Amino acid sequence: MPYIVLKSGMEIFDLAMAYGISVVLHLATEILGLEEEVKIENFGSGWKIYGPEKLTKGDWKEIFKTAEWQGIFNEEGSFAWQRVFFTKKQKWRDDVKKVAKALEEAVLEIRPAEPIVAEVGSKGETIPGPLEPTGFKGARSKTRSPLAGNIKVDLKSWALACLGGACAIHFAWLADGTSGIIFDPEALYIDQIEFLQNLFKEECRLK
Repeated sequence: MPYIVLKSGMEIFDLAMAYGISVVLHLATEILGLEEEVKIENFGSGWKIYGPEKLTKGDWKEIFKTAEWQGIFNEEGSFAWQRVFFTKKQKWRDDVKKVAKALEEAVLEIRPAEPIVAEVGSKGETIPGPLEPTGFKGARSKTRSPLAGNIKVDLKSWALACLGGACAIHFAWLADGTSGIIFDPEALYIDQIEFLQNLFKEECRLK
């Protein structure tokens, strides 16, 4: 059975959550030597993520100890953490550490067929600018979401979306400023992300 992320009305943030779960599951398959491929599918009101379903707490504890897991939070790695937390300036590393710690708790709560939806409220973690509904577009213009500015969500959703954003969003420096590009798939195997990133880079270079 697939893992499920439901749309909350914050399109980019919700999609980044789906990518975050996909990245975690993909990393687990590589570290544990599993043959399963991780796949995202859009089903209209959310995304289904297919991947390993029977990971135990012991499996995750072993995964957390590996260099592969710890490497995704390394600033020398390929994940765009500084771009996700660019409004934090020199303090962005603190948020990356918070993501890493939160994910080690969050993944133990994620189970197939139990839908995950971001919980918006007055408490929680503030969504980074590149992932919030209007900030991602680079302008405070109208979007389909009624939410805007300093939106707070639960820690689990925040951590998953930050990971997904760091992995899947391609940040490009264009003439009119920085733009973020994220692919909303009908169906996508997560190991195709690098291929898509290269396509995005080429498209931006041509412009």
